[in-house]
Amino acid sequence: MPEENPDPTPVAQPAGDPPPAAHTVATGTEREETLAAELEAERLARRNAETRVAELEDENHRLKEVTPDPGAQVKRTWLDGGTFFHR
Repeated sequence: MPEENPDPTPVAQPAGDPPPAAHTVATGTEREETLAAELEAERLARRNAETRVAELEDENHRLKEVTPDPGAQVKRTWLDGGTFFHR
């Protein structure tokens, strides 16, 4: 059986400033649910903006597309296809 170490050595903490979220949680100025709701609202707004941009690009492409008019015919002049021996 492995023996348990009664006095584990503490893990070294990284040097530097803690992340901003840690300060917010430690001070308790905002609740986690509020921050999550704000983040979700930002994601939804970004997704809606990207969807709108894609829709506008599709519409722009559709409007720039040139389709031939099925009723338009090439007009022939009186000299088209005529030869010297043509009656």
